Amino acid sequence: MAIALMTTMATLALGPGQALFGGKFYEPLDETLRRAVREARVQAVSRASPVTLEWDRDAYSLVIRTEEGTEILRLDSEAGSANDDIVFKRIRPWERPEVPGDNPDLDECDKLRFDPDRGCTPFIAQIHYAGENTTLRYDPLSNLRLEAPGQ
Repeated sequence: MAIALMTTMATLALGPGQALFGGKFYEPLDETLRRAVREARVQAVSRASPVTLEWDRDAYSLVIRTEEGTEILRLDSEAGSANDDIVFKRIRPWERPEVPGDNPDLDECDKLRFDPDRGCTPFIAQIHYAGENTTLRYDPLSNLRLEAPGQ
């Protein structure tokens, strides 16, 4: 009886962690985006060549590619619903630093370019995940952080 109880408790405790032990790691979509931005910057600098970051709507993944289009890295997310999505919008230089994420005049884009000089066009990421909407702003001149506008 004690062994059965311990087995049941271990299964309950380790159940959510099985993906981690099985080599899979899931995280919320905004955290996956933050990790992808950091990785895109690292790839651009280490390769001394521009890379792009894009959202693969079919696979719910963020993909980093060379300028020629060769896939370097794919970062899977926990997203999986048809409503889960990321929309990138470029911030034009004269609209910084405070730009509301719901500004309809921002240019929507499929890919973000990261240069080897650590540069990137500032952008807004509108994230629709798990029934919630989050807007994050990325400005390479503001400590290279992805944050909610106004923070």
